[in-house]
Amino acid sequence: MNGSWPPAPRAWSWTTRLPRLVKISANAFLATKISFINAMSQVCDAAEASVTALAEAIGMDERIGSRFLRAGIGFGGGCLPRTSGRSRPALTSSASATPRPSSPRSTG
Repeated sequence: MNGSWPPAPRAWSWTTRLPRLVKISANAFLATKISFINAMSQVCDAAEASVTALAEAIGMDERIGSRFLRAGIGFGGGCLPRTSGRSRPALTSSASATPRPSSPRSTG
């Protein structure tokens, strides 16, 4: 994996709602990651530990990665604050309007 988004071009088979869900989900995930490290900054302050060292250590886990693990005043940009504030209602409305599969699928 080269770490770029979107992944290298390939044939995507998406419903009309999926691209919006991808954008909202990605922004919500990034907002969660940024909010998490900011909360851990307060824990580190109380424990007299370095949030920078903590972020570096948990960022070594390839499932998490080090990007967006810098404690600061919050998050910004054009879409992230706007979309993340609407994520739950948008995800809920999109999910309720999406047909459900007849059998459970493994995500394993």
